[in-house]
Amino acid sequence: MFNLIKSDFYKLWNDRKFWVFSLLTVAFVILMIISTEKMEIFNHGSQSLLSLALLRGVIIFASIFITIFIINEFSCGLLSMNVARGAPRIQIYFSKLIASICSFFVLSILNIVTSLICVRIAVKEFLLPDNFLLGLSFQVFISLCWVCVVVAIAFFLKSKVWTITIVLLAIAFGNPGIHLILNSLVKSMFNLTNVDLRHYWLLHYGKQTIFDSGKDLVKKTLDTFFYGNVKYYVIIGMVVSICYAIPASIISILKLKQCDLK
Repeated sequence: MFNLIKSDFYKLWNDRKFWVFSLLTVAFVILMIISTEKMEIFNHGSQSLLSLALLRGVIIFASIFITIFIINEFSCGLLSMNVARGAPRIQIYFSKLIASICSFFVLSILNIVTSLICVRIAVKEFLLPDNFLLGLSFQVFISLCWVCVVVAIAFFLKSKVWTITIVLLAIAFGNPGIHLILNSLVKSMFNLTNVDLRHYWLLHYGKQTIFDSGKDLVKKTLDTFFYGNVKYYVIIGMVVSICYAIPASIISILKLKQCDLK
């Protein structure tokens, strides 16, 4: 197991695509802050800018890179070679998962550092958002669970095109789209009048801000999604995220044990 992890970290460090996505993460934050500063709906405070910039885009870049990183192992035959050498498939899976989580953390750190520096330069009075550590930790946790789901999908499908397509559709349209479709289906199937399934969708929690910056816009978000209780929202979000990550990983591992690695 240690040798597999060591090998994956070596591949990660020497993968040019990883550093390209790292640069994209930094550039994305800079462009977001510059474009937001030109919008009149915000007061350009450090709290509002940080709430918008922190971990934005990371989940997209990390998901695409992780998919490429894993699927290339299938395409090059490296996974089948490791199995032929006696490496258990479950260890291979968790080695890739650890490397994927590491890549996400690197992109996240770059995002956070860039956000803090750019916002500090952009505004005169620099104040961290309320619930900063809670909000940041929560978003990282949600994103880690999503990384587990992406790894599971990549191992299950073994296709860059299909995995990236599904992942991007889920990120782009999951929150407003999936729950509306499911709401309609559940209403019609069980003759219910009021159904709201968005609180059972992992990316619903990853997309919502949890920083109370004192602005009316953010306070309205809190009232809408938090039910006036941040801790309740955090607990529900963690439970929902775990319920996605663990079953997805188990299903993917079971398929990996039985499938052809070519």
